[in-house]
Amino acid sequence: MSTEILDSPHRHLVFTIPEQLRAKIYWHRELLKFLSDTAAKVVKESIQNVSAGIITVVHTFGRDLGFNPHVHVLVTEGGLDEDARWLDVSFLPYTKLRKQWQYYLLTELRKRFPERNDVSQLIDKLFVGYPNGFYVNAESKMDDAYKAARYIGRYIARPAIAESRIQSYDGRAVTFSYEDHETGETKLKELPVLQFIGRLIMHIPMKGYQIVKRYGLYARHIRPAFRKALELLRRAKQLVFSFFSRRLTWRERIINSFRRDPLLCPICGTEMELWFIWHPEYGVLYDIVTDGPFDDEQAQEEGRESSESSPDEVQLYLPLYPVWS
Repeated sequence: MSTEILDSPHRHLVFTIPEQLRAKIYWHRELLKFLSDTAAKVVKESIQNVSAGIITVVHTFGRDLGFNPHVHVLVTEGGLDEDARWLDVSFLPYTKLRKQWQYYLLTELRKRFPERNDVSQLIDKLFVGYPNGFYVNAESKMDDAYKAARYIGRYIARPAIAESRIQSYDGRAVTFSYEDHETGETKLKELPVLQFIGRLIMHIPMKGYQIVKRYGLYARHIRPAFRKALELLRRAKQLVFSFFSRRLTWRERIINSFRRDPLLCPICGTEMELWFIWHPEYGVLYDIVTDGPFDDEQAQEEGRESSESSPDEVQLYLPLYPVWS
């Protein structure tokens, strides 16, 4: 999956619903698709003027194996504008996310159950009881494609319960552990074996239902072109990197290592010209006459004649290691 994820920071959001709505969704599983589409719609409207990459994963299980539908959303912190330019978007309006999430869900329920007075009354209570909207968690952030792929991969392949959480089974009951969401404490829960199996079965997706859905830049209908563009982008980045990357000169390496410029005069601070490098074991390593940046053979010959005719001229002999105290 990491090859299909944009190498961009991603944000992980979790869209939850109140306990009062869980029974409605339990008996109307087709609403799970609506949860996924609505979460993606809310994110799209919150990131204005750009098309972002969005992946949603719907889970129906809570930590205690109860029916607790919620949507995990992975979204790029940025996207493409109308001119196909990438724009970074690191801020998400959480207040707007919560209220829009609440509004779209309750409005859709009212449309689907127009004859149900009990549903209408419940919707009115939820609007009043949750004035700040339904809870949306958006604390987790990933810096690159690799971390984003690993993060969302955990939720795609995640079962309702890990085998390591099952503490005991005596033939009649199953005891398992879970972390309490409110207190953070690890608790134990015991269920009759048939009830335990029933809780596992109720989280099996309906036939044909897609737990994972993609939107925006990650939508399936644009993925072939996206893969090609992504590959071209990677090649372009490699070419740019190879073009601008170069080995540091000896002068730059000394500056980086010792924070001193070897070609600046320690007395007056004037930049000196390197003429000659001599090593006690290897002899002459650099001579401006033979190794200097001359434009042509004539300039090189003039440099040699100038060097030979000026024996008393002061030259800089630079050792291969720093001698500063």
